[in-house]
Amino acid sequence: MVPEKGIMLYNMSKHMMKDRSIDLSYFSLLFYYLLFSSSIIGAPVLPATASAKLPRRSQYAYAWVLGGIHEDKPSYKGFVWTILISANILRREGSEADFWVYARLSPNSTLYDLPDEDTRLFRALDVNVVPLDKPKKESFAQLVYDKFLTINMTDYKRVMFLDGDMMPMMNLDFY
Repeated sequence: MVPEKGIMLYNMSKHMMKDRSIDLSYFSLLFYYLLFSSSIIGAPVLPATASAKLPRRSQYAYAWVLGGIHEDKPSYKGFVWTILISANILRREGSEADFWVYARLSPNSTLYDLPDEDTRLFRALDVNVVPLDKPKKESFAQLVYDKFLTINMTDYKRVMFLDGDMMPMMNLDFY
């Protein structure tokens, strides 16, 4: 599962989803990577309502869209972990960019904000979360259109949108 030398991004989708459920080998890989490669374990638990915008510190930004968040359907968690691992890799490789996640809850969810665990993990890696309104019905097209929200990030010199199944293998700030 190691990409060829020189490849900047690695597409995880073929390893992540099989028949719309999380592949356990992928889950194990992500879990162990997070457990042993980052300092997020042991971070204080923050309430989900604490997800406020942080001030911009860089001229570059990375953005992801996370949708279908439902407390009883953990299939979205694979994308959460990929985003966290991507942020960790980018920081380790010297990125000074800001990280943003546009998060949309499932219309069937009883939550009003991200689950506390997800919020704690994003905060621990300094990932800003922008909660989006719940849609009236579940729609993949809505998630596709949500990608265009990055066009509004005009305070940055450059914004790089990464799909939830893409993993950068090096710092991409200057590309």
